[in-house]
Amino acid sequence: MHRRDRPEDPHFVGTELLCRAYPPGSFGSDGRLSLARVAFPDISTNRTKGEGKPEYVRWAHRDGLFLTWGVWGIQVADLPRRLVADPAIWTFAPEHTPQDTNYYHCDIRAFLNGVHQKGDATIDEEVQLRFRVLIRKKIQHLLRPLDSDAA
Repeated sequence: MHRRDRPEDPHFVGTELLCRAYPPGSFGSDGRLSLARVAFPDISTNRTKGEGKPEYVRWAHRDGLFLTWGVWGIQVADLPRRLVADPAIWTFAPEHTPQDTNYYHCDIRAFLNGVHQKGDATIDEEVQLRFRVLIRKKIQHLLRPLDSDAA
C-alpha cells in the first residue's frame, strides 16, 4: 500500500472500482446506504487499479479505525459526471491523490463551473442531495462490517 516513489496515475477506466469504508449501521433495513454517509464534495476512496484491493480501505487509517468497517464501491463509469443547477454547472471526476502510506488513495472531486470546490458550505443543498442520491443508486456492497451481521 505504501507509495514508495510511485507517481500519480491520472488515468481511470470505467470498470475500475473506487472503494470507501463505512461503519456498521450505515445501511437501513431497506438495504440502502444512508445519504448522510455519502460525503460531498471530495469523497475519499481507494482505487482498485493495479494491485489495489477493496480491503485496503480498512487499513487506510493509521489508528485502525476502519479495520472492522464495511466497504462499498462504485465503478468510475457510474459516477455522476454533470449536474446542472441553473446557472451553475457541476462536474465530478476521480483524482488519484496518493499518500505516503496509501498509494491507492483517490478523491471523487466536485467542480463548480470548472473550479474545484473544497467545502460543502457554499454548495447548494439541492445539488448535494442529487449527487448523493445518484451515488447511492450505483454503489455495490463489497465487504460487510466485521463486527456485525448488519450492513
